[in-house]
Amino acid sequence: MSAATTTKINSAISKLQAEIQEIDKLRQMALEEMLKVGNSEFARRLNVDASNLFKCIIGNRKIGKRLEVLLSRYFEKKPKD
Repeated sequence: MSAATTTKINSAISKLQAEIQEIDKLRQMALEEMLKVGNSEFARRLNVDASNLFKCIIGNRKIGKRLEVLLSRYFEKKPKD
């Protein structure tokens, strides 16, 4: 394998690891918010199905791009406690 190929693979791995860490961070913040306001209220705020949101937050379902964007926007706007 060439050095250029190895560099590209390592770069892709690093990017994927960063994405996984970001999703984990969003999942943790979402769980904390859900515990504060309740699953139904949190789902209402995001305009998503409560059951699917719960499954995503606890890890039974993948957090899709749409939910990832919604969560990112929600936590960007939310004032810090």
